[in-house]
Amino acid sequence: MEKAFQVCVLLFNQANEYQLTAKLYDSLGYKGQAKRYAHKAEAFNESAYIVRSCLGISFSDVIEAVSAEACTENKES
Repeated sequence: MEKAFQVCVLLFNQANEYQLTAKLYDSLGYKGQAKRYAHKAEAFNESAYIVRSCLGISFSDVIEAVSAEACTENKES
């Protein structure tokens, strides 16, 4: 169960990275690239949703783990 939770957090983090990249490309005027990354973000979000719903992991638990991970990374830099 712990590994599944870690996978869910990784999927969610990757979806966020793709979404940020899509916004960057969109702001730079690269609409094709922006659309491609937005679709990747959507796919990763759907994958995370499937893992969460199949294993009964709550969304708030994932958000807490992502937030804790981000806080740890900020302290290290």
